[in-house]
This record gives sequence, C-alpha cells and structure tokens, in this order.
Amino acid sequence: MKKTLLLIAICMASFLGCLDLTIVNTALPAIQQSMNTNINVLQWVMTGLLAALSSTMVLSGRLGDLFGHRRLMLVGLILFGGASLLAGIAPNIYVLIIARVLQGFGIAILYTTPPAIINHLYDKQKVAKAMGYYFSASSLGIASGPLVGGFIVGALSWQWIFYLNIPIVLITLLICGTLLPKDKVLKTEKLDILGALLLSASLLTLLIATTQLGSAHLILSLTFFVIAILGFIFFIKHEKRFKAPLLNLNLFHHSAFTLGGIANVALACFYAVAFFLMPLYLHTVLKANAIHIGLLLLPTTLTMVVVSPWVNRLVEKFSVWKVLAAGFACLTVNAFLQSLLNEQTSLITLVGVYALFGCGWALILSPSFSSALTTIPREQSGAATGTLGTLHNAGASIGLAFCALLFSDKSQQLTAKAFIHHQKTPFLFITTVTGIVCLVLIRYMFKYRKNSL
Repeated sequence: MKKTLLLIAICMASFLGCLDLTIVNTALPAIQQSMNTNINVLQWVMTGLLAALSSTMVLSGRLGDLFGHRRLMLVGLILFGGASLLAGIAPNIYVLIIARVLQGFGIAILYTTPPAIINHLYDKQKVAKAMGYYFSASSLGIASGPLVGGFIVGALSWQWIFYLNIPIVLITLLICGTLLPKDKVLKTEKLDILGALLLSASLLTLLIATTQLGSAHLILSLTFFVIAILGFIFFIKHEKRFKAPLLNLNLFHHSAFTLGGIANVALACFYAVAFFLMPLYLHTVLKANAIHIGLLLLPTTLTMVVVSPWVNRLVEKFSVWKVLAAGFACLTVNAFLQSLLNEQTSLITLVGVYALFGCGWALILSPSFSSALTTIPREQSGAATGTLGTLHNAGASIGLAFCALLFSDKSQQLTAKAFIHHQKTPFLFITTVTGIVCLVLIRYMFKYRKNSL
C-alpha cells in the first residue's frame, strides 16, 4: 500500500511537470493580449522553460545521486509550486518569463528524480511495470495540456493554468515527505561544478542556435552552433580528467544504454514535429477550432494511455528490442500516412492514423528508458536518467527547430493547399529517421539473440 501511494504521488508529480510543458501553448494569445507584448518577447515564455529544463537535467540527476533523491524531490516540488504561484501573479511579461525559467529548473528535478526513486523502490522484475505507469502519467500530462488549457482559459483566465498546479503540488509534497524513505548516508564525492557550467552553457547555446535557425540571423545562429560545439568538446575533455564527473561517459559503453538514448532522441524528434504539424493541419485544412482540435487529438492520447500499461507484458513476452522495433515501425508508417493527409481525409481515417501514432509512442517511451537503466549501476541511476532526459529534450528541440525552419521558409501563407503540399517534407523526413532507427533495432535484436544462444 505504501509503495502504491508513493507511485501515485510520483505519477502526479510527473503529470504536472509534463502538463506544464504543453498547457501554456493554448494560453499564449491570451497572455500576449493581457501583457501587451510582442511575439519576440512572448516566445521566451516557452523558450525560457525549455532552456532551463534542458541545461540542468544531467545536473539534477547527479545531485540526486550525491545528496539523495528524496531531498531533491521535495526541493523540486517546492520550487515548481512556488514558480507556479509567481507565474500566476506575475505583473508583467518579464516576471512571467523568470517564473517559467524557475519552473524549468523544477521540472528538470521532477523529470530525473522519480525514475531513480522507482528504480530504488522496486526490484528489476517490477521496475518496468512501475515505469509503465509513470510514463503513462507523463504522456497523459503532455497530451492533455492543449485541451485542458483551452477549457481553463475559456472558462476562467490564463492565470489559472498556473494556479492549478499548487494544490496538486501540496498533496504530492505531503505524501512524498511522509512516506519516502530517508536518504542513505550522503556520498563524499566532489560535485563537478565546472562540468555542470560547461554542459549547461553548451546546451543553452545549442538551444538558442536552434531557435534562430528560422530567423534572418543565420550568421548569429552559426556562431552559436560553433560555440556550442566547442563547449561540448571542452566538457568531454574535462569529464575524462575529473575523478567524480557529472556525466560518466562510460555509460555509453553499454550498448543498451546507447540504443535507449538513440530511441529517446528519435521519439522526441518525431512527436515534436508531429504535434507541431497536427494542430496546424486540423486548423488550416479542416478548419477546426481550439476545442475541436483538442478533441481530434484524443485518439493519439487515449491510445497511448490505454496501451502503456500493457507494454510491460509485451516486453516480457517478446523482449524489449522487439517491442521498440514494433513501436518505430508504427511511427514510420504513421509519418508516411500523415504526409498523405488532405482536405478529403475522412474522420475514420484521421482517427486511425492518430491512434497509430499513440500506439507507437506508447511502445517506445517506457521500454527505451527501462532497457537503458537496467544495465546501469543503481548508484548512477540519477545521472543516467538525467542523461536520457537531456537527449530526449535535445531531440525534441532539434526536431521542432527543423520543422519550424522548413515551415517558415516554404509556407509563409498558410492556405490549405500550400499546407498540404509543404507538410510532406517534414513528415517524410521523420519517416526516414524512424525507419532507420527501426532497422538499427532489428539488427541489434538479431545480434542480441545470437549472442544469447
């Protein structure tokens, strides 16, 4: 009962963190009107959170390994709840952006700490099942954000999308603070401050570079890319010399961990592009309003929620690599089918295509994490989770930047005919990406099977 209640609380925290990533999208027009700001400033409401999240995930994982996952979980909940309150009462756009950055730091903790806690609470036979529930909650939060945000903004005001977090944070904080076992004796390793700064600065610079790709500042974007690459080079050299590195590069010597990272990047790239284009298609081509868009996206989210709890059984029956390969096969077919959608697409066809997306997503998300983490020593689980999460967000950022660049270059006027024509390229691109990953997984699957004989 105690573990079940803790798992529910952890899933609630995960749901909140993921919900906050997407719920704000539907509120941006209301925020812009209320704050009387322009698009260039408004975009930092999203970019500020993503920058803070991406640049601190590995650090959050390492802090959990060094100082205790319980302590860090409580700090993350307090930080996220306080930042939500600040965002709700923000008197101007700049305070709101600061609050979103603080939320990003809190979400980084809520991303990396729960999987590590689950990995410690359950034995290896039950970790995958618990992870399935955890990622179901995460997926539900991401997917329900636009629909929930649309209803809240319409019925109340945009401030309430932030106030909504506070009571749930308080309940989760009470359960975790009471039931989570106290952390063991703290480790004495020295925290890699320079490594944390180098990694955070490099990731932040890379993110800024990707956000500038679709603008007129090409030279500035290339400059940031060069700085980011140099930063990553210095980071890797520093990590090899440091006795207790922030990121243990030996993690990538485990083929399962490396493949899990590749799967995470490809999945995040896919859903970032798909979730960017799907609402635009529904609005521009099928003329759906905000609430109808949320309803039409439900086949993806509902399928994912339904399939996720069954994924562990499929893994036990067929192996994790077969399930991952099947998931990427679903996404490959889905991306190709989405490239063919037009004004004449029937509702039944649309529901089937979007449901296939949700099925593929569910088959990949939990197994890609659990297969990677089960090969890693438990004392490194926090850093490993942070690494996977960082790769995941990097994949989403790069995929979305590529899609935005492609769209801004070719579809200045979003007529239905132009949209249908130009959506083919990004969908065919992610068809290729997921197809290649599927083939890599099939090859590894046969290699793994041969070695196990």
